Amino acid sequence: MADRSRRQGILINGDIMTFEQLHQIIIDSISWTSETELYDLVPATAWPRIKRIAIMDLRDIGLPIMDVMVVNGGEYRSSRIQVQDFVEGGNHGRWPDCGKTELWIDDDTASDEVLDVMVHEASESFAIRRLGLEYEDAHSNWANPTERIQREKELNDRSTEGQRA
Repeated sequence: MADRSRRQGILINGDIMTFEQLHQIIIDSISWTSETELYDLVPATAWPRIKRIAIMDLRDIGLPIMDVMVVNGGEYRSSRIQVQDFVEGGNHGRWPDCGKTELWIDDDTASDEVLDVMVHEASESFAIRRLGLEYEDAHSNWANPTERIQREKELNDRSTEGQRA
């Protein structure tokens, strides 16, 4: 089903939106936090949050401005049984501890995969909050295809750079 939707797009507010368009809106929404802010610790009361690494202005797709927070994934997973399968990232639609205006990145996520996880979490949040999908459907049919576009783009970029070298 996801492949058919990706080719044909989906009707949203009277317009057809493809996964490629959603991906581009998400990428364009990112404002990385400055180097000085990047290492500022979030107050201890904000556990499991460690730092904010970016802001995403997702109002073009009906979501709020989101803080992208690195969180202590290991401590979060060990905090209770219900969150033991938290890996790489999260959003409020799946993890209620994650604020409604936040996307979480596990501090164990490899640095070269952070953008992939951000794309995944933003598109999943969009599908849950704007399209009313359940987590599994949003994850499989929206977040994974949109993340795949990002990963393919990165592979193509690396391939192109290798050809130029």
